[in-house]
Amino acid sequence: MSDISTQTTIQKTCQSCQNNFIITSEDIDFYHKIQVPFPTFCPECRMIRRMAHYPNFFTNLYKRKCNATGKNLISIFPTTCPFPIYSKEYWWSDNWDPQQYAQDYDFEKPFFEQFKNLLYRVPQPHNRKIDSVNCNFCCVISNSYNCYLSIGNYLTNCYYLYGGYTSSQCLNSSIVLNSEICYECFNIEKCYQLFFSSYCYECINSYFLLNCRNCADCFGCINLRNKQYYIFNKRYKKDEYFREVSRILDSFGNFGNLELFYDKIRRWEKTQIHRYARVINSQDVSGDNIQNSKNCHYCFDVFDVENCKFVTLSGLKLNNSYDLYDSGMKCELIYDSIGLSKDSYNSKFNILSWGLIDSEYNVISYNCSNCFGCVGLRNKSY
Repeated sequence: MSDISTQTTIQKTCQSCQNNFIITSEDIDFYHKIQVPFPTFCPECRMIRRMAHYPNFFTNLYKRKCNATGKNLISIFPTTCPFPIYSKEYWWSDNWDPQQYAQDYDFEKPFFEQFKNLLYRVPQPHNRKIDSVNCNFCCVISNSYNCYLSIGNYLTNCYYLYGGYTSSQCLNSSIVLNSEICYECFNIEKCYQLFFSSYCYECINSYFLLNCRNCADCFGCINLRNKQYYIFNKRYKKDEYFREVSRILDSFGNFGNLELFYDKIRRWEKTQIHRYARVINSQDVSGDNIQNSKNCHYCFDVFDVENCKFVTLSGLKLNNSYDLYDSGMKCELIYDSIGLSKDSYNSKFNILSWGLIDSEYNVISYNCSNCFGCVGLRNKSY
């Protein structure tokens, strides 16, 4: 151990793609700290593996029955899935006990063979909806009202929205934060009545914007700051602006004309300067779409993250963690997990759980500590 710890870097060959990758001295320190062996897959293949195991909560819904009550359900799991499915209300009730599926560990058999057997016997909830009303076709949503086929937190009257937070009346969009009345937008924050736009902050009453901040009444603009009444980055008088925009919108007529205009926008974008990465209020970071973060590398779509590496779609005070997807919310020392959140600490190889402390290889477990290889546990230790 002492010889390894003195090395600055280690070069390894990925067992999946056969490409070489580097484990840095910083990586070595982290792996020693959380007591795990060095990875055998390169960072790209590890990311692919995590994403491949993440359930498709958005595009596939199935009509089926609860295996406990016979109640009709709209579920993320088909009838062919190997484990029982309970309605979310029944799953969280005291009408059943996950410990009834307990099994002894056999040291003569591989761990993952036994873990798979447990995973296929323990019931799972039919969706991940929490404290939401009239969101029957939303399978991963919390504290929301009147939403349809959306994923996020604190949403109201949103439809086909992925990754929304504290937003209302937003449609056909992805990664929308603190915004209202937005359509066909991607990665926007604090916007109002914004349409067909991406990477915008505090923009209102505008169309087809890219990388704009604090803009109002703008159309087809790129890289603008604190502007109003602009079309394709050209300044107009107020009356001229609304007259020209009205003429453009009337010309759409049908979806085909809108597609032609999209092509015009794309050609226009190719003539403009683009940022190498979207990094906001962050230092010593690498990746893209990073906000309010520090010392984070190979990270994408993260905010409020510190001392992390190989992390995607995560944030909210995540610290000292590696190889995560869709995780965070005051978590620290987390490794190689998917959907792990809410005050978890020193935990690794977990899926769709929260509040785990000193735990490994857990699936859909909540508020547990010192648990290993468990499925469906709630408020348990050891």
